[in-house]
Amino acid sequence: MFEHVGDCTGQTKANRVARTLDLSGGRTSAAEAKSMVRQAIAMEGFARRTASVSHRAIVNQFPSNKMKRCFAADSKAEAWALLLADVLERVRAFRPQAVAIQFGHDGRRCTAYPDVAVETTQGDVEFWECKGDRKLGTEAAARLESLSQSLAEVGITYRIVRPDWSRREPRASNANRIWRLADYRLVPEQVDAALDALRSGVSTLGGLGQATGAPRPHLLAIVAQGVFALNIASSPIGDHSTVRNIHQHGTSGGCGASEGQDFQ
Repeated sequence: MFEHVGDCTGQTKANRVARTLDLSGGRTSAAEAKSMVRQAIAMEGFARRTASVSHRAIVNQFPSNKMKRCFAADSKAEAWALLLADVLERVRAFRPQAVAIQFGHDGRRCTAYPDVAVETTQGDVEFWECKGDRKLGTEAAARLESLSQSLAEVGITYRIVRPDWSRREPRASNANRIWRLADYRLVPEQVDAALDALRSGVSTLGGLGQATGAPRPHLLAIVAQGVFALNIASSPIGDHSTVRNIHQHGTSGGCGASEGQDFQ
């Protein structure tokens, strides 16, 4: 289902040029900048090796239902941001390490590689920078401020996304709880019982537990593998959480079975 993107392989010169947004000379219009970012998100590949020059190891392969890809994350903060982009309804598409940005700072020409490029359902584009909980140094903060100002001049939002903020978003925390059970070995009898209950009209997670006798983690594991859908818009997940037969309603499976946009 997923194509792995972000393996540590080299990129062609043409690919790098197509993914480079030059804001250093002030000659790029807002329309040109946004169009370039949208194309980079849609294009296969990335602006540089996912394992960065700081030699951080890849810590996770994140399976995105929205993008139908597995993206490599080189920090826990980035993994949280990818999860957040995957479940937020306002995010239409995203790609990590999608664009190299050239900008001016302190009289010098600098290059930045924002962690995640995002296109919203309103047609806007954003860059998300994934930082841990530690405070940025003075020089690093100054560079990021220069980058943010350069992007603002072409109408692009630059966000610092920290793990504590990501975890407070109900969709992200709920999706993470489900995603962690994706490798759980399913019990066929429980899967059949869950589907029978859904066909008979059961519409909540609590009702599904009563009808099947399956423990809550087992039911969430079934959600993680795309058998039925669970509304993750509210937190915490509980008996009230709405469930739906995705095959009956024709929605996608996989991690998307836990996406809030399946429910109105």
